[in-house]
Amino acid sequence: MISSNTRDILLLLQLIHSKGLIDPKSVNKNEKKLAGIGKDWLNHKSTQLSIIQGDLHAMKAAPTPDQIVKTYQELLEQNSECRNTTDLANKYYYARIIEVEEKIKENKDEFRKELEVNKVN
Repeated sequence: MISSNTRDILLLLQLIHSKGLIDPKSVNKNEKKLAGIGKDWLNHKSTQLSIIQGDLHAMKAAPTPDQIVKTYQELLEQNSECRNTTDLANKYYYARIIEVEEKIKENKDEFRKELEVNKVN
């Protein structure tokens, strides 16, 4: 698996989808498109953030087409209700929304606590 980070997986799936690789068979047969997807994924600001944050340890080269296909197949196996790229992207999109909402809630809670501490002083 290239990454276990929801944000990174979602980006990969969105890039695959944007190239029209919807059916699993089409993903397996497009080495040239996958090579471009790997480069786009690695160079994306979101992926670079994951590298800086340590989520993608020492990722220096773009994932190969074979690595992308393997990750894609693993995602389909782990998410048996998903049949294609669209299904996977939708699932990871909603999972990412939940992550972001939880992070916002945590930040709000921390902010409220900080306000209370400063109110007393």
